[in-house]
Amino acid sequence: MPQPRIMHIIDALMVGGAEQVLVDLANRSHRDGHFTAVCVTRGSGPKAKDLAPGIPVFDLRRAHRFDVLALWRLRQVIQQHHVEVLHAHGRSTLAFLMVAKACGAVRIPILFHDHYGKIELDTTVPAWFPFAARHTLSQYVGVHSRLEEWAWAAGVSRDRACWVNNALDLSRFDAVAPGTLRPRLGIAPEVLIGVVACGIRPEKGIDVLLDAIAECQERHRFIIVVIGGARDATYAATCQQRARDEQLPVHFAGEQNHPAEWFKGADFAVLPSRSESGPLVLIEYMACGLPVVSTQTGGIAQQVAADGVCTMVPPSDPAALARALDALTTLDAASRRQLGGRAHAYAKRTFDIGAVMPKWYDLYNRLMIKTPSADHS
Repeated sequence: MPQPRIMHIIDALMVGGAEQVLVDLANRSHRDGHFTAVCVTRGSGPKAKDLAPGIPVFDLRRAHRFDVLALWRLRQVIQQHHVEVLHAHGRSTLAFLMVAKACGAVRIPILFHDHYGKIELDTTVPAWFPFAARHTLSQYVGVHSRLEEWAWAAGVSRDRACWVNNALDLSRFDAVAPGTLRPRLGIAPEVLIGVVACGIRPEKGIDVLLDAIAECQERHRFIIVVIGGARDATYAATCQQRARDEQLPVHFAGEQNHPAEWFKGADFAVLPSRSESGPLVLIEYMACGLPVVSTQTGGIAQQVAADGVCTMVPPSDPAALARALDALTTLDAASRRQLGGRAHAYAKRTFDIGAVMPKWYDLYNRLMIKTPSADHS
């Protein structure tokens, strides 16, 4: 049967995991010959340029949740382009759509894709969500089994909730050339380069990483490059000041639009998070052929741990992380390359977006069967 006409909707296409998933899903469905559009409610962002040229992008220019003009623009886009299903990313986007559905601006099925990364630390249900669960969303899709369980507890009926593992278009990593980190940052040839990519906030565990590095017996062997902007300014400033005060081998590189170039110029990667729903960056590290030390947080990390692919340590355990870093950085180059090659092959086999597209197409089709009338008037 023909695929329904899908429009992904998100606040903005900034650098982040949810945004990357949207881009890869939209590009793949477009490549598969299906109508796919993208709608941003609060402005575009740097990831917009990664969308395929044939994908239309609409900006609602929303100023606040109850922005009447934005609601009207959304209704116009849906009608003019015969959109049949809205694929919503992020809880703030769902809150906006709750208003849109309640006032009649949206009458088509809404699939809510929940990427909430603090689920292992925070299971609070927003006050508005039970209403959205009953009256707004047609299908809930989490990226982690814990999110599906959270949705049940939050009021989503079991027949309208599921989870689909994160996946990415891994072919885009094949063409990435290694970045020139060493000369760019003035790092000596004998010093190993480790990378950490994240928006800097407490759940990402940069403070745990600093604790671990302070305990490392082999920290003279490496430098850690932290790639990502400050999502919590006070926390980020505290971490940066501590690294300077203690002269820890850490360099904060800030936000980078194409971190894969940095990954391919590194020798290993670290994921020190306290909580994740994915984490997508673990897939990216492996796709770039890096050996990885990671905390066992989120569905992807749990799967990788079960398959014994990367070195896993408990979250919030600096001593365990320090031991793992010491063990990895004392390996010879050939052993590190072997670990990275194994991770690369595993990522290609397990986490390429092509493997999950049939699940998404099935979900879209089921929504159309359940709600055959679309808002095309």
